[in-house]
Amino acid sequence: MTRVMTVRRAATAVVGAVTLVLGGASVASAHGGPGDIEFGEPEQTGPLEVTFPIRVTYQNDGHDAEGVEDVSLTGVGEDGTTFGPVDPLMPGDAPGVWIATVELPGPGGWDLTLLIGEPESSGAIVVEVADLDAPAPDNTVEVESGDPDDAGEPAPEVTAGGEPDDEAAGDDDALGATDSDDGDGIPFFAVLAGFLAAVAAGLLGYRWVTSRQTATEES
Repeated sequence: MTRVMTVRRAATAVVGAVTLVLGGASVASAHGGPGDIEFGEPEQTGPLEVTFPIRVTYQNDGHDAEGVEDVSLTGVGEDGTTFGPVDPLMPGDAPGVWIATVELPGPGGWDLTLLIGEPESSGAIVVEVADLDAPAPDNTVEVESGDPDDAGEPAPEVTAGGEPDDEAAGDDDALGATDSDDGDGIPFFAVLAGFLAAVAAGLLGYRWVTSRQTATEES
């Protein structure tokens, strides 16, 4: 009886050991095979530098890949310029998370392709960077100057009603003419001369009439 129990215990131990071995092999094999790459939001962190996180997982069980090997990143710009391959990955703050920091050759849009040898995986992302070192645009408005010959002539003064001041715009007319009641614009000196001539003629006529009366009375 004791011998039978010993054989059973030995058989149970063997089965347990085999189960552990097979289970360990199954877990080990679960972390093999291809992987998937998930890209995070890219952010410009320098004049021509972009940074973005990635997460690498195994396709067969979705577990995080705690290590990556044979990393290669290449890029193609909008004008066809290419760069790489480079290895931009640094470990992140969580299992399976990695941080990519890429220095681009120039500003604009770039198509980036990431290849990983272990676990075998690939992915692509489009990033956009601006040239932060470029000078700011000159928004100064250049005003064209007028005729150089007119630079010394002052502009006519404008009154509150919006018309040029008569004192500034009509000085020449005020020297030789004045406005009459009927708007003919007879020169002032002509009017004055006519008035004086009329007065002189009146005085002469008056003296002639007076002298005639005196002569008649004496005769």
